[in-house]
Amino acid sequence: MSDLSFEEIVAGIPQPSVWQTAFAIEEEYLQAERPGGYEVEEIGRRTWERLSEEDREVSLPELFYAAWENRQQQLDERARWKREEPLKRELQSLLARYGELTEAGSRVPQAVTEAIAGLTYRLMVPCDPSCECPSCGQRGFGGAA
Repeated sequence: MSDLSFEEIVAGIPQPSVWQTAFAIEEEYLQAERPGGYEVEEIGRRTWERLSEEDREVSLPELFYAAWENRQQQLDERARWKREEPLKRELQSLLARYGELTEAGSRVPQAVTEAIAGLTYRLMVPCDPSCECPSCGQRGFGGAA
């Protein structure tokens, strides 16, 4: 057995904040009251109302940060959507062409299948927007034109 105290053992484990703990408890209450559903804002309002003034002061910066983080995620998602939109349109066009050819019993050119594979890869494994790798600068899989 170790001579470490409980506090020493759990010292490196992140502890939930007052807000996180109260929010989780309130969510459990709402799940029991209304298993059919509720809005996340209701959990937040009910949690806030139950907090003491001291706990509100401690929790307010966390709420501001959460709101900022959510806004950043929305902006990042919007930027990603704008970057991917042309690729998706091009892929949709290629898939339509692939479907036309296969329905007609025609051979699908290798360039079409390679382009589909390349666009699919770029959409599934996107680089950072500032990336300057060959795949980002050119069309196709692995930078192939």
